[in-house]
Amino acid sequence: MENTGTVSLNDLQKQVDTLGGSGHYIKKYKLMKNIMAFPCSKEEVHKLRIHIAKTYGLFCVQLLYIIGLIWLFITPPLAMEGAVDSFISGMADIMEFLHGALYIGIVIGLCILAGSDNPWIKGTGILCLEGIVALTTASLFSEMFDTMGQASAMRMIIMALSETIAIFAGASFYGLFTKRDLTKWEGPLFGALLSLVIAGFFAPFIHNIMFTVIYTLASTVIFTLFTMYDNQLIKVRFLSKYRDDIPDTKLSWWLLAADSSFDLVLDFVNLFLDLLTLGMAEADEEN
Repeated sequence: MENTGTVSLNDLQKQVDTLGGSGHYIKKYKLMKNIMAFPCSKEEVHKLRIHIAKTYGLFCVQLLYIIGLIWLFITPPLAMEGAVDSFISGMADIMEFLHGALYIGIVIGLCILAGSDNPWIKGTGILCLEGIVALTTASLFSEMFDTMGQASAMRMIIMALSETIAIFAGASFYGLFTKRDLTKWEGPLFGALLSLVIAGFFAPFIHNIMFTVIYTLASTVIFTLFTMYDNQLIKVRFLSKYRDDIPDTKLSWWLLAADSSFDLVLDFVNLFLDLLTLGMAEADEEN
């Protein structure tokens, strides 16, 4: 493997291993960043490509799962129509009851489950979170069909989806192949996301189209940057895991891919909903 400077990769890794305790996390973080600066060997590049393929494979499966749930909620089979309607009505009542901080607390709890190392707990958390995403999106689609008509709503959905795919593909390509260090974006991005969540509390009380447009544009920019960041994080997480001295199993690599793919799914869905909201706001302004 090619080295940068006079310090070897093994020397840096030994320094990381000797730093124990939370008091040294800053030094450990800096050393890990130095390790990431070392070029990938041919073996690492090959394995990284396989890992990226796994990640995007899981990403596609999760998107199909969400799309399937949305389709089921909107157009349930005749035999399941009553059960699905009852489920949606019940979930709407629960979500209305849990509106606000309690609802966000439940979502955070599910995110914690999704971050578990136990595959069953992780899978349950991810599936539940994506079920909430599908239910929310299906409710928005149903509202659009009722107010705009099915043809106009479908045109807007397809347009928003096309724009989302274009933006997501461009941001993902940049995040995967740029030589810039995007890991330093972590603090500002999560600060911006927190500001977005806080502003979202006031959105239901501010019936102003300009506020909606500005809020949604800000959200679009934030999740575009998150897409770049999360794609580079695929490589950073892979190298950090591959270059440590901890024995790895096939399951641990799949769990790592699941973590990254879930981040990408959230980026994609939020981008789509933002662009759809902008399209709806533009249509309302024209009317």
